[in-house]
Amino acid sequence: MNKMNLYLDVCTLCRPFDNQNMMRIRLETDSYYLMNETVLIEKAVQVLVREMGAVEAGRFLTLPQHKREESLKRHQDWQNGLEQEQFFDDVFND
Repeated sequence: MNKMNLYLDVCTLCRPFDNQNMMRIRLETDSYYLMNETVLIEKAVQVLVREMGAVEAGRFLTLPQHKREESLKRHQDWQNGLEQEQFFDDVFND
């Protein structure tokens, strides 16, 4: 079995809790309130099953809360250590 890292960007879901002074943040917050939660969840599960397979998606969805929090902390630590210019060079340059 191949090991796969999956990053789920849920920034928009957190936007209502962010500072609303920036227009982009405000627009993302508005989009959050316009989303149909049931449709969003169904689409997210479809993507997980398609990309990970049914068994691994099920495992991911049943991770205990403390494991999800550890993952969030690890991601925040990674983000805090990034240097913007180097990151963009790595991502957008050949």
